[in-house]
Amino acid sequence: MNVVSEGGATQTDIMYKASMNFRLMKKYMSFLSKNGLLIKEGASHRITDKGVYFLQIYDQLNEMI
Repeated sequence: MNVVSEGGATQTDIMYKASMNFRLMKKYMSFLSKNGLLIKEGASHRITDKGVYFLQIYDQLNEMI
């Protein structure tokens, strides 16, 4: 989601920056959208407030490990 947290990104941007194929990217984006972490706005996607909060908690947990 860090790709999207920079102000929004298209599916192509996300796919290349995350180094994944289209099918896998669609699967992850569907999961993130269904859980309220990502929202589509026109042709681009952006992270939601819930998504930002999730990344903050994730980063904190990752620092503990």
